[in-house]
Amino acid sequence: MIGEKEFWGKGTGTEAVRLLVELGFEKENADAIFGCGVGDYNTRSLKMLRKLGFKEYSNMQVQPEVEGEYTYDLVLARDDYRKIKS
Repeated sequence: MIGEKEFWGKGTGTEAVRLLVELGFEKENADAIFGCGVGDYNTRSLKMLRKLGFKEYSNMQVQPEVEGEYTYDLVLARDDYRKIKS
């Protein structure tokens, strides 16, 4: 999470997640990588994950005392990662 607004919109988060995804698939041989519990109010993170190829796996309505209405779990499978890389 990049909490400091001065770093927003500069691609820092996207590059960090891209590098972690690459590490997961290329070095650790992961079959899939998940982004879990992303709140619907966190549009920047959702957009970034989708830009990197993550797809919605599930969603859950949150309790009234929690910010937003839904949280999303997203997944990037190895086959989809390979398609993006080529």
